[in-house]
Order: sequence, then structure tokens, then C-alpha cells
Amino acid sequence: MSEWYGSQEKPNNGFRKSLPQHLDRANPRRQLTKEETTKLSKLETIA
Repeated sequence: MSEWYGSQEKPNNGFRKSLPQHLDRANPRRQLTKEETTKLSKLETIA
């Protein structure tokens, strides 16, 4: 019984590390246009 309990407490860090990489492949980011880049820089300056 203690072997089962011990295995349940170990976190699965491999899954958490691979999740962002999987999401990046599933939802690739598009490149901003020149107009969008200009708007973004202006908004960042305001903020």
C-alpha cells in the first residue's frame, strides 16, 4: 500500500514542461503586420 501512495505523491513535471511546447505547435502565432506593430508600440508607450 505504501508503494502505491508514494507513487501518487510524485508530480508529473514532464507533462507541465511539454505543455507550452505542445500549445505553440497547436496554435502557431501569426506575424504582426507593420500597421499592427505600430499600434502595439504606441499602446505600450501609453501603458
